Amino acid sequence: MFVIFLLLAIRVQCTEIYNEDLFLIPLDSGDTNFIFEFAMSKPIVNSVSKRSYRLFPLSLGQVIESHKIQELHLSLTQGFWLNSLWGYSKRDASPGAEIWMWFSPEVSDVETSWAYSTNALAGLLCSSMNQVAENKSVSPKVTFLPNGYLDPLTRSSSFKYGALPGEPVCTENLTPFKKLLPCSTHNGLIRLLEASKVFNSKFTSLGIDFIQECIDKECNQRVWHLKLSLSMVVNTLRKKLHFSSLFNSMIIRHCPLTTNANLHFKRNANLDIYLNSSYKWTKENEWMTASLQNLPSNGPEYSYPSNFKFKMPSALPVYFHRYLSGSLGEDESFIVCDIFNNLESYQEVFYLENIPWFVRILSYTLSTKSNGKSVQRTFYHYLSAKDRNRPSIMEIGMILPPKSKTVVSFKVIRGLIKWTEHPPDPHHGHYIPSAVLSFTLNSSSHKVMQRHSLRSEILIAQLMVPDFSMPYNVICLSSTIFSVGYGAIQTITTRRFSLKETKTLKENIFSFIMKFFRRS
Repeated sequence: MFVIFLLLAIRVQCTEIYNEDLFLIPLDSGDTNFIFEFAMSKPIVNSVSKRSYRLFPLSLGQVIESHKIQELHLSLTQGFWLNSLWGYSKRDASPGAEIWMWFSPEVSDVETSWAYSTNALAGLLCSSMNQVAENKSVSPKVTFLPNGYLDPLTRSSSFKYGALPGEPVCTENLTPFKKLLPCSTHNGLIRLLEASKVFNSKFTSLGIDFIQECIDKECNQRVWHLKLSLSMVVNTLRKKLHFSSLFNSMIIRHCPLTTNANLHFKRNANLDIYLNSSYKWTKENEWMTASLQNLPSNGPEYSYPSNFKFKMPSALPVYFHRYLSGSLGEDESFIVCDIFNNLESYQEVFYLENIPWFVRILSYTLSTKSNGKSVQRTFYHYLSAKDRNRPSIMEIGMILPPKSKTVVSFKVIRGLIKWTEHPPDPHHGHYIPSAVLSFTLNSSSHKVMQRHSLRSEILIAQLMVPDFSMPYNVICLSSTIFSVGYGAIQTITTRRFSLKETKTLKENIFSFIMKFFRRS
């Protein structure tokens, strides 16, 4: 019996799969988007497979299993993805830290599980992600859709979303991120991830995506899919491009645990890019694929044309831009979002605002208009904030007219916070997380229905800042008064006073004459 159990465990372990992929996407701006993807699959068919970890990271698997997480998405981003210049991102992310997850229906206290799981992930990635569990998380209803299987009994309250727009991203996050991979830092694509190059780019985003899929119809047996990704945008104009020039490193040895390791190059119809074609490339639509094992350690060479001239790319089918109208604190302060629909047909979108509690939304001032006319709303959900407890959430479903610009605006006023709640640099302001715009392209030019979730710019709210020099002035003044007063009081209370006998005039004259003759 023990032998059968052991053979079953070995068989389950051998079914785990690990793949590495590198996507090279030349952009019209002269930059290149490099996307590193490390994908792992782990079947969950019985209790043995749950306890055995061969390729799947044990530290992350324990967090998922102990807190009963059905789906998890996490990102740590430095910079802002410019949709107007670079097009749609393969995986869009908000500046700073962003996390959302679905819990199992078996979880009775979602808030506690959310707090424990974010604390565990914060420790796993050396970040401050645990702060989203305090008063920076919401539960949207329609903006986010699952990418994998969810239990049919899963409620909307089992979903949590949080963002930290001011979270810095650095080497302290990249190092534990690389330790989640099964291969060492000297093998495979991970060798190219040097911090000096990764964080010296225009845009850097670390991502973790975990989903589940069913093996059988009853979904008694499932597969865990984990994808670790790193996306970066590098200025590659007029350079001879290969791994050494881009990353100061080469792939010397391939990871022996990988099932497939491929390089994907996206052809750009607007750019005449030279690509070394002496290797075996497989062409599929706009992508060219080659096995990394068949490529040299320095990778393929490609370069932009010498007469390259920047041209503004064509407008995206749907995009948006958010900004703050007026100085927050005045009577007329509005958060405004311009949503553009360049399609020839109507387009349904879902707009999400996650506003901190210290910025108050006046919901009755909400306006959604296009060319002066109100836009049809298909969904509306608003939950006001509670001081130091939860932020405000506003979800709006709208149908955008074709070839239109829709303006969403609402009035906000600033609240009051304690002087101990200000950040170290209070005059810089307080961050307002990015808004999220979700939609599915349904125009005839797109053969495949694809879901997009775009992030807007983060906003900075200038709240009333107290005079932090006042305590210093009070301390100096009180110290001066105390020292002066203490000296006088100490003199009076510590000295001894005695009566001195007074002499007559004759005695004084006689003593004076005696002192005079003594001196002489």
